[in-house]
Amino acid sequence: MEIRVLKYFLTVAREGSITRAAEILHVTQPTLSRQILELERETGVKLLDRGSRHVSLTSDGLLLKRRAEEIVDLVDKTEKELSGNKTVEGTVNCAGGELLVMDHFSDLIMRFQEKHPLVRFDINTDITGRVNEKMDSGLIDTAIFVRPFDAEKYDYVPIGPEARFCAAMRTDDPLAQKEHVTKEDLAGKKLVLISRGELNADIRSWLGDVCETIQTPIHCDLGANSSLFAKRKGLYIITTEGTMPLVDDRIVKYVPLYPEMRIQTVVAWKRGQPFGRAAQAFIEFLKEELGEK
Repeated sequence: MEIRVLKYFLTVAREGSITRAAEILHVTQPTLSRQILELERETGVKLLDRGSRHVSLTSDGLLLKRRAEEIVDLVDKTEKELSGNKTVEGTVNCAGGELLVMDHFSDLIMRFQEKHPLVRFDINTDITGRVNEKMDSGLIDTAIFVRPFDAEKYDYVPIGPEARFCAAMRTDDPLAQKEHVTKEDLAGKKLVLISRGELNADIRSWLGDVCETIQTPIHCDLGANSSLFAKRKGLYIITTEGTMPLVDDRIVKYVPLYPEMRIQTVVAWKRGQPFGRAAQAFIEFLKEELGEK
């Protein structure tokens, strides 16, 4: 399976047309069609549903598209890292969730770029499981993790600030007038849960026996989506400060939980993995700025 052919396939998938893809790739349409047919023979599956004017991906084509994007990204990244230029330049691939600490992390990135203006950052916002997969496959260099995490697999430095768990609700809700929200306040309420296993486990542990009285009709994987439901009357979200960056504080209010819970965060990178110059320089910068673990 050649990288060149995978790039051809990705262009066809993006354009939805072999004709337009051939124009972009500067190859003839018969040549491109033949390459895609050979790729289908090589993989043993049908990748495209061909219409009179457009093409669409089959379920196998969708799977190959996702894998091909990862492969092509990794090849491009490796070629840049192995170039003969010794200047600190290139791309650092970072990841994390919607967390309060991302504000501090963005400051660190800007300060690093002042020293190394040729370095570009790609920031991926995702849930922990998918971030782990991408880091383990070499697609992510550094990531923000919430403790606990696999400290045997990753090196890391702590990064603050810690974030409190809060209940988010409409500002006109009776609980929005309280200084703190207790588990008893949430008894019988409808909660929107952030779908990350360890976070949900912490919430359920805090709720204790009240958990049996609570309805959880909606799960969201990231805070920005959950903020859409916080505006709805009668819905409550237990999350941490900073996980809903687009929330309008005139409509939605965070109220800290009591007894208090907090999360601790780190910047991590895969132990024993070779990095390009840009990523290695950024990791050394993080160690200097944040201190060794």
